Amino acid sequence: MDKLIIILIFIGIYVYAVLRYIIFGVTSWDQIPLFITNKALSFSGLLYFALSPIVKYFTKRKDVKIYYLTGFIFICLHVIISLILLNKINYGKFYNESGTFKLDSGISMLAGTVAFIFLLYTNVVKKDSSIITNKLLYSILSILPLVHLFFMGYKGWFSYDSWPGGMPPITLLSFILYTLGLIFKNVKKL
Repeated sequence: MDKLIIILIFIGIYVYAVLRYIIFGVTSWDQIPLFITNKALSFSGLLYFALSPIVKYFTKRKDVKIYYLTGFIFICLHVIISLILLNKINYGKFYNESGTFKLDSGISMLAGTVAFIFLLYTNVVKKDSSIITNKLLYSILSILPLVHLFFMGYKGWFSYDSWPGGMPPITLLSFILYTLGLIFKNVKKL
């Protein structure tokens, strides 16, 4: 059942990305293999991370690692595809006229990079790592994806008139759902 849920979520998010960016937006169909897939991978990956503690809590199951592992794989794919796509043509809003990153884009990329390294580190080392057992440091590093998303997309979050088809940006949806996952994960510990 978990695999079916994971597949259905990914398909739903993929359809959302096609509708928002191609059908109602200005992105061309030839951008499906990388640009659209990358949008779906990043959103799905964070959503699976958020779902992992929620599914564990409501199903009372101990083993819901499939959500976390799928999120980990999707985020790894997102990072690799993002590196392929990262240029002024695909992401002109990130760059100054001189070709350098704008301040908010630089903050976003730094937060995303540190978050990704943290994700890799916590999945390669033993669970008794000092970073994982240090709750304050773990909490700070866990919010880095939110910093990444915020500085990447906040300028378009409240420009409702510019939302293709009236559909909210994927960065905003990702921010909200990942935040809810973090809140749930921390509140249930109390």
